[in-house]
Amino acid sequence: MDKINASLNTRGVLHTSSIAAGSGERLIPGPKGDAGESAYQIAVDNGFVGTEAEWLLSLKGATGEQGIQGETGPQGAAFTYEDFTPAQLEALTGPQGPQGVQGAQGEQGIQGAQGPKGDPFSIAKTYATIVAMVADYDNMNVNDFVMISGDITDPDNAKLFVKTETEDATFRWHFVTDFSGATGIQGPQGPQGIQGPQGEQGIQGIQGPQGETGATGATGPQGATGATGATGATGNGIASTVLNNDYTLTITYTDGTSTTTSSIRGAQGEQGIQGPAGTNGVNGTDGKTAYEYAQDGGYSGTVVDFATKLATPYYSTTQVDNMISAIPHFAIEVVQSLPVGNISDTTVYLVPNQGSGTDVYDEWIHVNNAWEHLGSQTVDLSAYSTTVQTQQMINTTLSTANVVTGTSTAYTIWTGTQAQYNALQTYSNTTIYLIVEGA
Repeated sequence: MDKINASLNTRGVLHTSSIAAGSGERLIPGPKGDAGESAYQIAVDNGFVGTEAEWLLSLKGATGEQGIQGETGPQGAAFTYEDFTPAQLEALTGPQGPQGVQGAQGEQGIQGAQGPKGDPFSIAKTYATIVAMVADYDNMNVNDFVMISGDITDPDNAKLFVKTETEDATFRWHFVTDFSGATGIQGPQGPQGIQGPQGEQGIQGIQGPQGETGATGATGPQGATGATGATGATGNGIASTVLNNDYTLTITYTDGTSTTTSSIRGAQGEQGIQGPAGTNGVNGTDGKTAYEYAQDGGYSGTVVDFATKLATPYYSTTQVDNMISAIPHFAIEVVQSLPVGNISDTTVYLVPNQGSGTDVYDEWIHVNNAWEHLGSQTVDLSAYSTTVQTQQMINTTLSTANVVTGTSTAYTIWTGTQAQYNALQTYSNTTIYLIVEGA
């Protein structure tokens, strides 16, 4: 049976030619020729005047008479896909059509049987040209893939072919695809590029709208009241504290027991810094003159007589004696107790006390019909806690109280007068300050 070669010209007309069967001739596609002129252009070159549409109309002649029915010709040989050359197949491929509409999801098909394991894809051989590939035809096996890998300017470069077996047991090279422009094999990692400059700060995006506040959830049901806990044991608290004269502190507890601490009086503090000088006081009123004081003392003479007396540089013996006798003279008398009768207003009475050393008497004088105590004074501090007693009382309270704490703090006690307290430069958070009134 004869074989048919087919090719398309530039106007899409299919040209065929037959090759005698068994001739063993294999045609090698030649290079692509230059585009020829269209029939319309040829007509114009030969004198036709008019548009292409007019020329097409001129090709249609008048309707001829019905021809005689021709005899039926012999059955022609079937033209198969394998009859196309690679170049003809490539010419038959039209442009890529637009993306079709997404079809509906088909139903899940029945799971097919497990097929046999296929051979992995591999390219059996590469050729520099198609001519070399055709020349090596008989050395390749059916289903071997080969590729043209030569000059990149060759239009056949990167084309993939497979050797196939046709129905008539002949073999052909079947064009599969053209890898031109396909992504090549991943190349090695390039060196790190130079750091680019810092880009400018982007514009602040628009603030998104405030989302709506969600609805308030429903209030859960009231939980049941828990059972009342058991009554705790009675604690041993502090009933009273007494500061003794020796600055010890007696603590009496609620269970009737008591304890007395050592002296809580601290050491004498350092002398405070000298305060700033006060502002000058307001001028007082004018005092009395010497003449006015003399009148208050019983002088009845005139101012001139008084001035004359002041100008006299000497006093007489009688005047001196009189002045000396006018000065009150105080006597000192040691007694076991203060007298209740025959009391002298110019006598200092010394009454023995319980002291020792240079302080063994209490001094008393009688003024305005009442006794006035002179000398050293004592302050009754029995109602105050000493420093040590207060510290011990605080420690005892902290140790007996039900206090849960992570750390313990030691406190110190400071005692002094209000003036000493005000003179302090700094104050401590771990010091208890006791102001002693009258000390």
